[in-house]
Amino acid sequence: MNTQVGQSLFAGLSAEVKWGKAASVSARSGESVVNLDEVYAWLKSHHNFKQNVKDVPELKGTLAFTNLTFEGPLASKSDQKMQLSGAIEKWHIRSATLPTDIELNGGDVLWRGTRIDLQETDARFGTSTIGRLTLGSQRGKIPLFELNAGSADIQIAELYPWLISFETLAKMFKGYKATQGKLMLADLAFKGPVGASKSWQFRLAGAR
Repeated sequence: MNTQVGQSLFAGLSAEVKWGKAASVSARSGESVVNLDEVYAWLKSHHNFKQNVKDVPELKGTLAFTNLTFEGPLASKSDQKMQLSGAIEKWHIRSATLPTDIELNGGDVLWRGTRIDLQETDARFGTSTIGRLTLGSQRGKIPLFELNAGSADIQIAELYPWLISFETLAKMFKGYKATQGKLMLADLAFKGPVGASKSWQFRLAGAR
């Protein structure tokens, strides 16, 4: 069954509802295009989901999947955790708070409870690219974030606005003037608690 919800489209959608003390719904679809303008407001209205997006700026754009699977509670206030997984075809994301649009091609997304992962995707912002990018975010008393990439070809002039768009990094790069040139990496890794820059761990390897 092909289904349209607002401006979002889901091909071959099937769903099953399980009734009981903890009623839940599971759904699967083939090729799907999700409109972020619509889904963001829906996530913030749901008790279980809004905790994961409360610190995320309002996003716009489209998320195209080759397949998508969802399972979660029917009730807004439920202790049951939601699970979502999908194969990314192409994402185009924009926001008034982001310096440039972001494009993601390929890879997978996994969302289980308070953990969200993007795996093995290729990213582009402006003319800069990051290959085999994996991102992980874990919500909790101390939120954690991690990033790994197999390659990067980044214009410093495009990277700098991103760095200073984060309050913690803006303090680190205050007074930094060298915003020309290119950064080429064969390996990139970052891990640490959100906002606590003293505990961040980096690994960089230049490309030859």
